[in-house]
Amino acid sequence: MLEHLFGASPDAQILTGSVGWDDEKEYLFDGGDSEDGHTLVRVQLFEGRDVTKPLNPKRAQGHKILCHISSLNGRRVPPKDSRVFVAVPKGQEHVPGAGVIFAAIEPQPARGGNQKPDETVIVGPEGSAGRVVFKKDGTVAIVSSVGNDEDGKTLVLSLGPGGLKFSSPYGSWSFDLTGFHLKTKYGPRLDMGGFTVPGIPADIAGAITGYCKITAPVIKANGSIVYLGSGPKFGPAVFQTMDKLEAAAAGQPITTGPTSLSSAILVSFPLPA
Repeated sequence: MLEHLFGASPDAQILTGSVGWDDEKEYLFDGGDSEDGHTLVRVQLFEGRDVTKPLNPKRAQGHKILCHISSLNGRRVPPKDSRVFVAVPKGQEHVPGAGVIFAAIEPQPARGGNQKPDETVIVGPEGSAGRVVFKKDGTVAIVSSVGNDEDGKTLVLSLGPGGLKFSSPYGSWSFDLTGFHLKTKYGPRLDMGGFTVPGIPADIAGAITGYCKITAPVIKANGSIVYLGSGPKFGPAVFQTMDKLEAAAAGQPITTGPTSLSSAILVSFPLPA
């Protein structure tokens, strides 16, 4: 029986088939405690098909076996009906899991494979706009699109020799040698970084040239107490009254008068000599 199924020749151990059984909806046994963590896949071979039944061009219809997945492919399970190659040790043909799926043939998804000479692309399952791009210069990028639409606006998160970057229709940010920079769709942005000084190490130069800049039409600091500055002593912020601010905005001379002190905003100032 086994010789008829697998062949008597010692080298007749590479079998072809497809993932899944005709009479079973599920094709995967995810490894758990009862299987010692091993994952088994139902595979139906081309050999042994009942010739009295209608031919299914998308699925093998022969003998049914249970196979392991090779760890060399990242333990990825091919989709149902994928054509697979199975290696079975001689004498273990009847053992569930003795056969190992070591290769699969699947349709090439759109935007998959080698798109350009300097990059390799791994795509998600059918219907997914997500993909991972590996470039020759060491850059790795995760790419998707708004609404999972193939023609939608692109979302890209990339890590490479130039730093970490994200771009989208909603805004963008980057973290590189110049610092951290974030910009939203509506214009407000945050820039943190410093400047290099020839002959001075970056960590030392940063203490001198480091900066943080927030740019927006409206900036609101919402806190019970807000500290501004880095001096050794803080005092209440002094505000001119509204009439003086309006006068200054109109270019009129400002007369001396009352001012208001804020105990919520404290500004640092140097100690007197």
